[in-house]
Amino acid sequence: MDWFYKLIGSPSLRLGQPGVEFGFALGIPPWAWALIALAAAACAVYAYRKLEGSFAARVTLGTLRALLLLLLAALLAGPRFVKPNETEEKDWVLVLVDRSVSMSIADVPQTVPLPSGAGGGAPEGSAASPKRTTREQQLREALVAAEPTFRSLAAERILVWLGFDSSAYDLPIKPGSPTPDLADPLGRRTDLNRAIEQALRRGAARPISGVVLLSDGRASAGDEPSRALLRRLEAEKIPIISVPLGSPIGTADLAVRRAAAPRYAFVKDSVPVDVELQRTGPVPTITEPSLVELIDAATGAVLDSRTITWEPPAGRDTSKPDGDPVEQSQRITLTTQPGSSGSTKWTVRIRPAASTGAADMVDDNNTADLTIDLVDRPLRVAYFDGYPRWEYRYLKNLLVREQSISAAVMLLASGKRYIQEGTVILDALPHTPEEWNKFDVVILGDVWPGVFTLDQLTQLKERVSVGGAGLIWIGGEGATPAAWRNTPLAELLPFVLPENLSTAHASGLDTFDDAVVL
Repeated sequence: MDWFYKLIGSPSLRLGQPGVEFGFALGIPPWAWALIALAAAACAVYAYRKLEGSFAARVTLGTLRALLLLLLAALLAGPRFVKPNETEEKDWVLVLVDRSVSMSIADVPQTVPLPSGAGGGAPEGSAASPKRTTREQQLREALVAAEPTFRSLAAERILVWLGFDSSAYDLPIKPGSPTPDLADPLGRRTDLNRAIEQALRRGAARPISGVVLLSDGRASAGDEPSRALLRRLEAEKIPIISVPLGSPIGTADLAVRRAAAPRYAFVKDSVPVDVELQRTGPVPTITEPSLVELIDAATGAVLDSRTITWEPPAGRDTSKPDGDPVEQSQRITLTTQPGSSGSTKWTVRIRPAASTGAADMVDDNNTADLTIDLVDRPLRVAYFDGYPRWEYRYLKNLLVREQSISAAVMLLASGKRYIQEGTVILDALPHTPEEWNKFDVVILGDVWPGVFTLDQLTQLKERVSVGGAGLIWIGGEGATPAAWRNTPLAELLPFVLPENLSTAHASGLDTFDDAVVL
């Protein structure tokens, strides 16, 4: 049969070899071959039906002609031996798993069954107060529940597990399991657009049958899938199957945005702590109370507490709590009177009121720490005024009477004459930075700046602006504030002096009938 294999141009492939099949290059279907055979037979009959001779000879010649025509047709169809050399490439399924730190938020509601007899004889299995688990725990439980599905999918396709936050990366697979071995989520930002683009590059030149996206959030502004990415997904017919994690209805988040207190304070004196609070989340449908506490970090004692309420915003539809989140803020002041000196640490904490049973989305932003140095000594005050007016007499008596204050009170006339009436007697006006550092607060009444030297005023300015001492101005009909225009302390006035203000009196200042903020 060598001549036959040479005839059809297949000297190496032979029948009987593994995988070798006989076929034609043109791929003529069987019904076409039947028509060719009928045509060949028709030609043979037509050629020999009217020839003279015996019937047997004509039949023989006609048959040979029909077979010759069939042989020519077979040769024209390109007979060959074929050995298929095909490899089957499985489709890829890209599974993107959110690994941002927001996965640690506990906002997934669960129902915890009450034991038999609890809650006044409630039947076993009845619902108790809601318990919440983290989105990460929800993800892990979902992967365990879907493991048979992923195992079946891995038998037919190639599963590629990718973690993502601001970018995508490969996840290790657990031994003997089709699901990944997940570490704790630590990503600080979620970028869906970049993660999907990197996942598609990971599967470049591969048949991708789908992208499974397990995430707890929608794309933020600027991170939405780009038009180019959407066109590519549409052109390559790659579907994205998103699996949302977390609560379908947002959970409110309470936070302490800022807490401020004096760097130094005095023992047994009221110390204010200004607190700025924030609530972010779905529109509150009812009044939601929250408890704000000032806590001694060393002992855990509550120094002060207040209950605040979050009201539904005006004009918002409270019937749709799962709409766009709203941001509300409040400012309050907590006060306490410390009883011991030294450096102490306080903590401001906010939490939902216990009576509401409400949940807070993130606990890490519920506190703010403060460090305060407490001084167990009187507040040191220096009060200078120009004449014994009513304000002077009232304030002098107040300073002398208050046991928590040690005050140096002096009347200073323009002729360098002075009278002292405080609890601290000064030999002379402070004339060095060290002497000014002995005072925590300086009060300047209606006194002429000429009673001080330029160096003294410069030192006082440094004590206030750099050293942190307090400065109180008490205006009057004589010198304050007009006469202080061109002095070093002019910058510490709580307003700008008008150009037309007379240096002899303060009649040029604007007057206000209502309270104003300086």
